[in-house]
Amino acid sequence: MNIPFLAKKEEYVPISPLIGEADDYNVYYPDQKERILWFIIGMIVSGAVLYIFYEKPIISVIFGVVFGIAFVPIRTKQVIKKRKKKLTTQFRSLLDALS
Repeated sequence: MNIPFLAKKEEYVPISPLIGEADDYNVYYPDQKERILWFIIGMIVSGAVLYIFYEKPIISVIFGVVFGIAFVPIRTKQVIKKRKKKLTTQFRSLLDALS
């Protein structure tokens, strides 16, 4: 029985370009400033929401830190998706211009 969501994912191997430099749109490595900014955004937003509902500052801070850490990979996936969408749009514009 093959269950798709339980199957192991294949490890992604980056492909090098044939000529020159090229971006791999399946991988994005945020720099340290972006990671810190995304952590702070995740921590503040989740901490504020938890404080509004539970009115416990300790719980808000603890879960704010946990959700801040969890927000970094989520945001990285969002950036990858946005870059791919932009590339697809540019490619379609190129095809429209050629036709």
